[in-house]
Amino acid sequence: MKADKTRRILAIVALVFMAIFTVTFIIVLVSPDILNGAVGYIALISALMGAGFFIVVKFVLKDKEPPEYLPGDESGDEADDTDASEKDGGNSDSGRNETPGDNDGVS
Repeated sequence: MKADKTRRILAIVALVFMAIFTVTFIIVLVSPDILNGAVGYIALISALMGAGFFIVVKFVLKDKEPPEYLPGDESGDEADDTDASEKDGGNSDSGRNETPGDNDGVS
């Protein structure tokens, strides 16, 4: 519960920094000489901070899930070693020989 709240707060902070980046980047594109170029540095710093918080939320604070290869599901759904042609009794259409003129869609 606490980690979920932390993730949500950091995601909102990342969105705020990306909004600041959007506004300052547009200002830099319109007039790069405002405040003697300081707006460009603000845009750069806010972009890095927003991307950094996003990476933290996405990769560092992710949900802890057990790997799929560990046994834990007792439902009996195990992978079968047979391929598709053995499952349907060898009657698959993928191995059918066709002549080039038989592409009319009628079987």
